[in-house]
Amino acid sequence: SPLLLMLLLCPQAQGADVTGTVSAVEGGAQKKLRARIKYAGPGINDRKDPDPSPAVLWIEGAPAAPAPAGKSEIRQEGLEFRPRVLAVTAGSTVSFPNGDNLTHNVFSYSKSKRFDLGRYAKGQTKEVVFDAKGLVDVRCEVHDHMRAAVHVFDHPYFATADAGGKFRIPGVPAGSFTMGSTSSEGYSDE
Repeated sequence: SPLLLMLLLCPQAQGADVTGTVSAVEGGAQKKLRARIKYAGPGINDRKDPDPSPAVLWIEGAPAAPAPAGKSEIRQEGLEFRPRVLAVTAGSTVSFPNGDNLTHNVFSYSKSKRFDLGRYAKGQTKEVVFDAKGLVDVRCEVHDHMRAAVHVFDHPYFATADAGGKFRIPGVPAGSFTMGSTSSEGYSDE
């Protein structure tokens, strides 16, 4: 489903903040995925809360700039990756805690980051350092419907929209740029 962007530029001496709101129909792909799950139990049958990360937005063609590496998390709960979309700077560490009562095996064969964390049980957490920019498709080898994406940037000019669709990209340098966006709905394997 297409994203609708409303952008407001606020001039500043060091650059401008890009703010706005994205809107997209949420939940269709996840509902279809849950219908295909062959497991029923807590966290599956009654889940009604939407993915907390409806979209990632970034400045295309922004110059590479130093950005601190951080720590983030993609949980495995209710046989879903949550959030399904994550944005980080190169060098960041992402942890993958297993909150389900069964084993998962998180992996990626993406060109920018290949890894296989092996099978691990509830309560265990494994980590990956994402050291190169690119889009990393993350999956579970045990549950083929589970899919997430990690956007890795070599600059700080990106944001993840909040649950209401609002976002802010601070300090964008002067120039003419294109804004890129991807919604969590773009990561179904339909």
